[in-house]
Amino acid sequence: GCAIFFKTEKFTLVQKHTVEFNQVAMANSEGSEVMLNRVMTKDNIGVAVLLEVNKDIFVGGMKQFPEKQLLLVSNAHMHWDPEYSDVKLIQTMMFISELKSIVEKASSFVKSGSPASDPSSIPIVLCADLNSLPDSGKTVQGITSSFTTGWIPNTTIISPKYLVL
Repeated sequence: GCAIFFKTEKFTLVQKHTVEFNQVAMANSEGSEVMLNRVMTKDNIGVAVLLEVNKDIFVGGMKQFPEKQLLLVSNAHMHWDPEYSDVKLIQTMMFISELKSIVEKASSFVKSGSPASDPSSIPIVLCADLNSLPDSGKTVQGITSSFTTGWIPNTTIISPKYLVL
């Protein structure tokens, strides 16, 4: 399971989300046998909370506090089996995709002109149990590469939306 805890005197809960990877896999399989047989059968989850930073915690610390500062905090638990490193990678990519969607939707509800109306102004804190081993180099390399470059090296397509090593 997953949980996210935060101090209510510092943050206000705006939204909460649960991401069930088997449901996301089923919705995005587009007929891919690999997605249906390897990913959909795993019941791992991710959770996310969209928080608004309370302005009071910045009194005296910042010259000018933004009108509304949002923050997305997430936590996930990926599949455990070392033989399924591809599934872990796909679950991670699905989770990142869902987080991106949450941030984009959240920014669209903020008043235009406000700093939070730009999706890139909403920081994402990603916590996860990736269940990776020290020799899981390709999986870890793929995950970190996807953050920095938007693509994963040495990939094959298993579904038009997701790639695996």
